[in-house]
Amino acid sequence: MATILDQIRDSLYMGAYQSVINRATSPEVSRSKTTNQVEVKILMIRAYLAQKKFNSALNEINSLDQNDDLTRIIKNLAGYLQAKENGKTELLNGFLEDNTSILNENQNIIANQIAVMLIALVHLHQESYEEAMKLVALHPTDIECFALMVQAYLMVNRTDMAEQLIKMNKKTFEDSSIYQLAESWLNLGIDKSTAEKAFYSFEELNMSTGTQTNKLLNSQGVAKIHSGQFPEAEELFNEALDKDNSNADTLANSAISSLINGKGNYARIVGQIEDQNPNHSFLTDIKQKGLEFDEISKRYA
Repeated sequence: MATILDQIRDSLYMGAYQSVINRATSPEVSRSKTTNQVEVKILMIRAYLAQKKFNSALNEINSLDQNDDLTRIIKNLAGYLQAKENGKTELLNGFLEDNTSILNENQNIIANQIAVMLIALVHLHQESYEEAMKLVALHPTDIECFALMVQAYLMVNRTDMAEQLIKMNKKTFEDSSIYQLAESWLNLGIDKSTAEKAFYSFEELNMSTGTQTNKLLNSQGVAKIHSGQFPEAEELFNEALDKDNSNADTLANSAISSLINGKGNYARIVGQIEDQNPNHSFLTDIKQKGLEFDEISKRYA
């Protein structure tokens, strides 16, 4: 049976961030003597970070034990994400180095799967996938470490390893929504038929949240693109925009959908992302591809 922490964690992964915050601060949870309040607080902090509410996250971090290495680790995650959001790339390595110092200074921290997972999460954002995988491999029976390992394999285009890991852990995690989500991530990148399967999984997960989340609507839209159903993808991205028209990930997906569907609003959408989130990875990718194109063009000029 799912515990309170399991339920809150599932909501975080489904993108139901306000639900995480509401549940974490409810009397049922905050007064519970059987629920680890530090773990609840960390899930709430991560929900604030996912919404880019950095001040709210910092306020919650400041309410934790400042002498605890776990507090230092979640503070490094918050600092890293805020610096990346603000384009202060020169600060990013400092947060990774501090996490490495914690691992070297306190060897017992390795036994704490939450601490290890949070450090690995920073490595994942930094695209240092090998380091992330080394860490989460220390806790193979933890659902979040499992999910991060799947994500890391997919990031380095090792769908074979991700598939093997998912099959190997089916009996252990198959009742978990996070397992179903990870399986859907894998199915997105195999072929059209598995992408369609991923769509229905995302749809089912979205229905299970009680309220459709932008994260899962975007996932459904991406699944439709992978299965070649482009107009249906556009409808889903529009539905996500109706819920939050400033969500940069939704705007990026809408821009791609606009190109595929031959719509004329690509430049307007990109401009909106530039105004609202100038350091978004979508814009960085466009810029990088533009530089690569210019370099190739020079060779044949």
